[in-house]
Amino acid sequence: MRLGKGISQRDLAKRVGVSGAYVTMLERGVRKNPSFSLLKRVAAALDVPVTDLWADKVRGMGESIDRLRGRLEPYWEAVDGLIDENVRPIVEPTHFGHFEGCQVKMKALWYLRSRVEELDAEYGRVVDALRSGGDLSHLPRSQDGARLYFPFFEAVEFENLLIQAKACLDCFSLAVGRVFQNRSGNLAALMNVLRKAGPRGGELLRHTESAEARLTGIVLDPGGKKKSIRDLIAHRERAFIHFRVGAYGRSDHALLAFDHPLTARLPNNNVTVVANEVWYATRTLVSESLPLVLRLLREQTSSIGRTQGGVALAR
Repeated sequence: MRLGKGISQRDLAKRVGVSGAYVTMLERGVRKNPSFSLLKRVAAALDVPVTDLWADKVRGMGESIDRLRGRLEPYWEAVDGLIDENVRPIVEPTHFGHFEGCQVKMKALWYLRSRVEELDAEYGRVVDALRSGGDLSHLPRSQDGARLYFPFFEAVEFENLLIQAKACLDCFSLAVGRVFQNRSGNLAALMNVLRKAGPRGGELLRHTESAEARLTGIVLDPGGKKKSIRDLIAHRERAFIHFRVGAYGRSDHALLAFDHPLTARLPNNNVTVVANEVWYATRTLVSESLPLVLRLLREQTSSIGRTQGGVALAR
């Protein structure tokens, strides 16, 4: 732009009131955030609208914002894209609310899973500091003599994760159930609906059964006298999560205790492993089921359109 006006860097610097070196750094991108007042002076010197100069800065800011939002507000094409761009236009608002609820709680799960991992690492450093101090007498003992350290905020976020997972599954069940003209408020009720639907619900049923198998005992109650980790944490004064500390060292991560008689045994009692299992099982269910649900919704919309067209033609 400067060259097109036949102005040298030195002349532009004099007109604007900065050094020639500063103009060089601006043009090379070494200095990337000039003030708006400086941009106005440059625009006046070049006799162009300030917006011509501002566009590049705004574009750069937009790219930075997108990167920041990508870290803070994850976007999954298999979930957000399908729900926002495909499901929203073809379902009524009250029905769409269940899809949207599932979508929002998926993001909450992603955040809480990440937060549990961060806190687990932070509490691990706290426990290491306690061990190096040598006095663990204030920590309660387990039956085998190890000391137990309770990571309070990690337990809180883990509980929140389990609650959000259950809410996500319930929203998913309501959203899918209405496709089959049924208000199934939980995963068990949805599976009954899908079984009755026969071939139309067959593939959805397989995804749902797989998620149920992975989440039973953690988010979903196993049935009988056993309870899920989520249910037991919600009805106790605090989550039964701890770091084991002793002369041998400490546990690598916070662990779930299975000393409660109603607890169902899990393959792994590592809190971060369980949190990741909840996240991946829930996300897999939603992302793999949505294309099937969308296909059914489109078939219904097409069928309604044909029926209405036939009635209009008959009239």
